[in-house]
Amino acid sequence: MKVWSNTTLLLSDERLVEENSVESNMGMIKYQLIDKITVDTYPSLVPIVNGYQLEKSNQIIEMLNIKAKPLLPPTAAFLGVGKDGHTASLFPDSEYDFICEDPFIIVERVSEPFKRVSLSATVLTQTPFLFFLVSGKEKQPIIDHIFNASKDDLMLPVQSIIQHAKADILLLCDQQAAAI
Repeated sequence: MKVWSNTTLLLSDERLVEENSVESNMGMIKYQLIDKITVDTYPSLVPIVNGYQLEKSNQIIEMLNIKAKPLLPPTAAFLGVGKDGHTASLFPDSEYDFICEDPFIIVERVSEPFKRVSLSATVLTQTPFLFFLVSGKEKQPIIDHIFNASKDDLMLPVQSIIQHAKADILLLCDQQAAAI
């Protein structure tokens, strides 16, 4: 059975940590998805660090952008929403630019000891299907903000992506996140 034979997985964001770290999205995807596939074919998974030292973020991002360009825009993106309104690694307290030529950007946050890579807002807004998966009571204020914010309220990264998207968007919330 060749269920995954034409599928390539490209992470929307990753922390530049060791793959065996609990902070690693790549490690989580391998453990929670790839390692549990019981058919003969696997999806292709685009590596983020790709053998470079974690401190060499410029080399990592340069190679990732080269590898990612032929795969863009993705067919679909499955994204989370943070309790601060971030999506991918586009945070309210980080500078991000909708006009970015590169598919991936480096994100640095003073509150974290590691750097991140994130798909740019440009790529996310060009993706044909965006699925936002939201769970937990702590996300309810963000869902409320997305649907009820006034023009004077702070525009959160997830709102910016939704507002500028040229995509079909599906926001899937559990009962706790959706309780408005």
